[in-house]
Amino acid sequence: MAWFAAALPYISAGVGVVGSVMQGQAQQEQANETAKILEYNASVSREDAKAARIAASEAEKKLARQEALTVGKMKSFGAKSGFTTAGTPLAMMADTVAEYAKDRLTTLWTGEIEAERNESQANIYGMSARAQRKAGQNAMTNSLLSGVVSTGSSFGQQYVGRS
Repeated sequence: MAWFAAALPYISAGVGVVGSVMQGQAQQEQANETAKILEYNASVSREDAKAARIAASEAEKKLARQEALTVGKMKSFGAKSGFTTAGTPLAMMADTVAEYAKDRLTTLWTGEIEAERNESQANIYGMSARAQRKAGQNAMTNSLLSGVVSTGSSFGQQYVGRS
């Protein structure tokens, strides 16, 4: 039984270190899982940015087709009625074209703003994921060091003053 009493501090120290390592591993796994979620969110935000650009481009193309139809109708009505494109009819067409141009540019600009917002969010998610992974590594290292220091401290206190 004396051997058990002599081995007890070593067993206790080993259990303490193993417990610290297991705690560090659990913290690291949790941080890695959080990082995976953040990376997924970053991916979704990047896809949303692409979708915003595509949607804006398609909306702009639709406006361009509507513009062509509207101007074509204006020309057709003018030709049927015998009016020339000079004067007021020309000014109306110019205003219509200008309004469509403004709407098309606004559509593209709004889509680009949405895309940039999504890309910025993706970057934030990416940075957060990297920070989570680093925090997990740090937690593992801290737990291991804490276990070793605690064990060393226990041994130091047990054997101080012995010769």
